[in-house]
Amino acid sequence: VTVTPQQKTMGFDDFASKDNILLDFNTSIQYRVTNAPVLVREFGGDWFKNNVEAQYTAIVRNQVKLHDMASMMASPEVAQQVDDEVTKNIQQLIKESKLPIEILNVTLGRAIPNENVLAQMNETAAQQQRVKTLAAAVAAENERKKEQEAKADADNAYRAKMGLTPEQYLAREIAEINAEACKSAKGGCTVVPSGSTLSLK
Repeated sequence: VTVTPQQKTMGFDDFASKDNILLDFNTSIQYRVTNAPVLVREFGGDWFKNNVEAQYTAIVRNQVKLHDMASMMASPEVAQQVDDEVTKNIQQLIKESKLPIEILNVTLGRAIPNENVLAQMNETAAQQQRVKTLAAAVAAENERKKEQEAKADADNAYRAKMGLTPEQYLAREIAEINAEACKSAKGGCTVVPSGSTLSLK
């Protein structure tokens, strides 16, 4: 029997959290044998399976039930609290069973939702991202609409100040666009005023 510190690992599947989400754990127990002859003589080689395993499973299951999934997965404080409580309960079990074992530490590890729950969480996250993307697109469209309305208001105010009718203002805008186009055209250009058969170069 090895008397140096050792580690026992146990995996647990589908333990229900407080909000009934199924979680998986890969736990570890660090321990040290304090009296090897007594352990072998009175408890045998399968001392863990015969004296600890079932109770350990129940202790972990009961602790997981006290916390919701989000806390178990994301809160280091809650994870440490659960580890401490499980360690304390296992130490008490070892003491009552009179096993010559010293429990050094118990770690449940990170809570992992089972595959079905994880798939649902991923789908929910994708839906939330789609909603955010849609909201951003709507906000951008609203901003563009506001800019266009502000420009239209400014153009209308300028038209009124100049005493132009909407038709005259539109003709002026077209003329400015044509003039800008002619400036950059190679070889010059020909402009035919609206409603006219005359060509202007």
